[in-house]
Amino acid sequence: MSNQTLYKFRSWSDPIHKRWLTERQVYFASPAQFNDPFDCAINYRYDLLSDTEKFDNYYNMIRLDQPMLSDEEVKKHAEKWLREGLMEKERHLEINRTIIKEMIDERVGVLSLTKTKIPILLWSHYSNNHQGFCIGYDWKILRADFIKKYNDYRKMVFVDIDVIYSKNYPIIIPKKEITPDEYVKIPLSTKARFWNYEEEKRILLLGGAKELTQIPPAAIVEVTLGCKMPDKDQKDLGEFVVRNLPHADLYLAKTHDESFELIFNKIN
Repeated sequence: MSNQTLYKFRSWSDPIHKRWLTERQVYFASPAQFNDPFDCAINYRYDLLSDTEKFDNYYNMIRLDQPMLSDEEVKKHAEKWLREGLMEKERHLEINRTIIKEMIDERVGVLSLTKTKIPILLWSHYSNNHQGFCIGYDWKILRADFIKKYNDYRKMVFVDIDVIYSKNYPIIIPKKEITPDEYVKIPLSTKARFWNYEEEKRILLLGGAKELTQIPPAAIVEVTLGCKMPDKDQKDLGEFVVRNLPHADLYLAKTHDESFELIFNKIN
């Protein structure tokens, strides 16, 4: 496994963001906390199922909701729902969308990192308009720490995915062939194409929404100061890194003299 570096942009003036460095905290957010209304809100296309697949879905839903009914009674109800075209009705589709969205929001924690620290927009959007900082993580160490914590000790399911950027929603037809992992991973791994500059990797904690944890010092391998970070913040943050994370490289972002890009000068 390569020693890939992944990045997180933070604001030094925000006490919660600050603890990502000073306390080595990382946070698995609920998708309900995301600022993009399309993110993790991709719909399942029940209306594209065949009649046989719709009947099977109706049957399973009725059986789950009314376990005391006989098999014949469940089939009669399922046939009635099929004749009425329940899965084509907007109200039913909206109920399904709401149930699935709430399930994902309540059960899935997402740690969003990027594969790059170069794009100017990342600094503008996520690092207090270049006044903040960027943490670089060793993915091999971070991944090993998560596996140890969540796949063994806590029994949470840990998955890492590369985000796919697309113009259109993926079509997700809820058939038997789709695994439970795919039900979660497809909506969580697809974003609008105009976000592609982020080169995002997501670490999913199935069963760990809003999970806060501390990572080992070795997982932090570099810290970069924003090009507009105030001098006092540069001094405070730099001294903290030298004192507490002496193995980590420290960089200062600067604007390029001749092009619209940042350059990163090593300062330790």
